Amino acid sequence: MKAMRIFTSVLLALALHSSSWAASGDPNEAIDDIETRLQTAWNAHDAAAYGTFFADNADVVGTSGEWSKGRTDFEHRLADQFSSAMANAKIKFEEISIRYPSRDIAVTHIIWAMSGMRDSDASATQRPRRGIQTQVLQRVSHVWVIVGLQDTDAIPAQDRRRD
Repeated sequence: MKAMRIFTSVLLALALHSSSWAASGDPNEAIDDIETRLQTAWNAHDAAAYGTFFADNADVVGTSGEWSKGRTDFEHRLADQFSSAMANAKIKFEEISIRYPSRDIAVTHIIWAMSGMRDSDASATQRPRRGIQTQVLQRVSHVWVIVGLQDTDAIPAQDRRRD
């Protein structure tokens, strides 16, 4: 079973690195393709495949403030989450905005919705969540990689504290 999972991860990783990932053409198409493949890897609960889009030294800050320093650290943290609270979670990227502060830097903002996440003790399924993710991508040797990511839960207006 473990060999099959590793084989599946390798196949998915190879598919994720297909020629459509190269940024030689329209950068919007290349980044949209990355976002589609990130969503696919997430919904397959494949931390290694998800991590292939990150630079080795990428910084990732999750919704609860945990800071992963480097792709390996992030992949381990994500694999732990996929084997526990997020084992049944599915994510949908609802809106993606891309801007280019420079030719080789892109900033994306992604509105996402997640369902199927369980409490940390796996006792109950949480209500669906929504959030926004900010990514900083850099074009390196004609390929876009994520160098920074910040995830934030969206708080419904009725739940916000009023001062």
